[in-house]
Amino acid sequence: MNLSQDTKYNKIIKSKEKRMKHILISVIFVFGLLTNLFANELTQENVKSFLLESDKLVLSKNVDKFAELLDEQVDITVAVDFNGKKEKTKLSKSEYLAKTKEGFTSTQNYVYKILDRKINIKNELAYITEQVEEKYIYNNQKVVGMSKVNSEIKLINDEFKIIKIEVILNNIQMNKI
Repeated sequence: MNLSQDTKYNKIIKSKEKRMKHILISVIFVFGLLTNLFANELTQENVKSFLLESDKLVLSKNVDKFAELLDEQVDITVAVDFNGKKEKTKLSKSEYLAKTKEGFTSTQNYVYKILDRKINIKNELAYITEQVEEKYIYNNQKVVGMSKVNSEIKLINDEFKIIKIEVILNNIQMNKI
């Protein structure tokens, strides 16, 4: 092989390497786009991931970030059954977030545990049913409460949003410390 052929051969190799690099970058770019597209589909796995993120925000008491997960028109109902006295209240998003912040600041040793979670996807909505246990200390009393939480999640403008929350608090026990 003479010098001219060697140079020509090196140019061909470099050209192929360059093309492979561009192809690889294109494949990675397309894969990223597809991953983003599929990440914003209402699937069991995507809803589970969304709920895990929601759980982390609740456990870290990050109400401001949790607020971003709620739709502006979220429908919120809280029903409480305490010592046979039943009360049902509808809350706006801002009222719900204010009460949640107030609750987090007035309690210590907060523990939030999902005992059971079911996800059912139907007609472009994810219906979530959870059994939740909460434990905390409030006003020198140990509080343990069980809740049933029903919520609905919808894909709005390529983002998961909670559009409905129904909390049914029952079996609340308070004991002096």
